[in-house]
Amino acid sequence: RNVIYSGNKIKFNITNKCPNTYVFISNTSYPGWTAKVNGKWTEIATAEYAFQAIKAPIGVNNSVELSYKPSSFYYGLIISLITITVYSCVSVSQIRKERSS
Repeated sequence: RNVIYSGNKIKFNITNKCPNTYVFISNTSYPGWTAKVNGKWTEIATAEYAFQAIKAPIGVNNSVELSYKPSSFYYGLIISLITITVYSCVSVSQIRKERSS
């Protein structure tokens, strides 16, 4: 099967003929992973206490896409943007004070 790994994404296709089947994915089960099967969001289950599993729909050539988008990245981005904004405002204020005196 063709499996495409790229940074924070994994894409592959599956064929399933049996109901109530899960696809085992040997990624560590960690918050921030999301999954789509055939373009629809689906839940990622924890398998074997540490890995990921996704319920596989019946059919041929089902597309599966996993993405890693940790919330900590977005929190860090927001904090960094706030810090840059505050620093810029303070710097501009200091420059204006120095020019006016």
